[in-house]
Amino acid sequence: MKYRHGTITDYTLDKKKHTVIIYFSFYHRNKTVQRRFCIMKADRMYSKFRNLPIYRLDGTVDLSYLEGMRVSVKAVECFNRIFIKEMIFDLSYYCFNEERSSDNG
Repeated sequence: MKYRHGTITDYTLDKKKHTVIIYFSFYHRNKTVQRRFCIMKADRMYSKFRNLPIYRLDGTVDLSYLEGMRVSVKAVECFNRIFIKEMIFDLSYYCFNEERSSDNG
């Protein structure tokens, strides 16, 4: 299982079912864009999101930070759904882009 780099494009919060649906956009080997989603139970979100900078200073979660976030995901795909094993903030992407922008002035 490899890490796949992608962008979180959207999320949907279902308060009745206590779930969050997260939509990803990945680049496949042949440079085509794949769109996938995963359904996550709210009680398991902390274990998956603890490595992402989505927490306010008081410890509450702000899911609006998710949209557009570049992440690395280790996941299993099954019938157009992704079962996430691990998700981390893609620091290499952000550090590389920050270095490029600071070099330009």
